[in-house]
Amino acid sequence: MSGIVLHQYAESPFSEKVRSILGYKGVSYQSVEIPMIMPRPDTIPLTGGYRKTPVMQIGADVYCDTAIICRVIDEIYPENTIYPEEHLGMINTVAHWTDTFLFKVSVAIAFQPKAAATNPLFQDESAMSAFMADRAEFSKGSSELLGMPFETAEPHFIGHLNQLDQQLSVGGPFLFGDKPSIADFSTYHNVWFIYTQEALRDYFSPFEHLVAWYEKMVSFGHGNV
Repeated sequence: MSGIVLHQYAESPFSEKVRSILGYKGVSYQSVEIPMIMPRPDTIPLTGGYRKTPVMQIGADVYCDTAIICRVIDEIYPENTIYPEEHLGMINTVAHWTDTFLFKVSVAIAFQPKAAATNPLFQDESAMSAFMADRAEFSKGSSELLGMPFETAEPHFIGHLNQLDQQLSVGGPFLFGDKPSIADFSTYHNVWFIYTQEALRDYFSPFEHLVAWYEKMVSFGHGNV
């Protein structure tokens, strides 16, 4: 046992990113399922008020923000590093872009009306209202978290899927060569967020190389929980 405790919830894209890295590294860890929305009475005292998901705990040390969490995991388990020296600047740039701009795009795609048919969150009106109120409170005063209109997001999303597919068709099996990097895991959680919704899976039909890459990423699993 590594001593890692991951505080997360199953539907969280950023939790999926960390779970996938732990799977790739073959790490054993403990998982604590936290509520999707506030209140989180067991987690907030641990983080000093930080409310994003996931949070990683190792003994008395608590790590917030997935960028830090991924770095720490790679430092503890350096074999098959996800931060290769070659192209590191480009890899980190891609990872940052996908975790910020592309994630805003993915949220707009994931919460479009067509998704209501298969997303359980949309089936319970009170749960959906509570979720939206929670995220609105979370976004208050932050320009980074403002929503993107679906009409703006969709062409960005389709265009990026096309670029990913082209890249993987000539440079695969992963985005920067034979092994996955942090750029792959940052891209993966955005794709996972959409692909796991059956009503939205048609977005990926034209992109066979991207789907093959996605299946490789899924095959890493979530480690030993």
